[in-house]
Amino acid sequence: ISAIRLRNNDMTDSGSYPSLFRLPELRILDLSANSINFRFEGIENATKLEELVLTQSDLTSLDNIGSIVSSNIRRLSLASNQLEGAVPESLFQMKVLEDLD
Repeated sequence: ISAIRLRNNDMTDSGSYPSLFRLPELRILDLSANSINFRFEGIENATKLEELVLTQSDLTSLDNIGSIVSSNIRRLSLASNQLEGAVPESLFQMKVLEDLD
């Protein structure tokens, strides 16, 4: 499995998402337009992940986002969420990131 697109599926729980990060060929994960409590814990295991789309996912925190600094994520979409606080410095350390919204 290289792409999982679950956009707008009325998902509300994040308990099973860390298991998605263990899929060895996962390149695209789109969980946008769902009311999820996404956590970045374990995302470092998704070594081939290039695109993470969390637009309109009721995301309020970027806690633990530092674990993606050494990842291969090229596109990170966080638009239309309820994020609070400063932008984590770790976002500026992502070497292959091309698109952040």
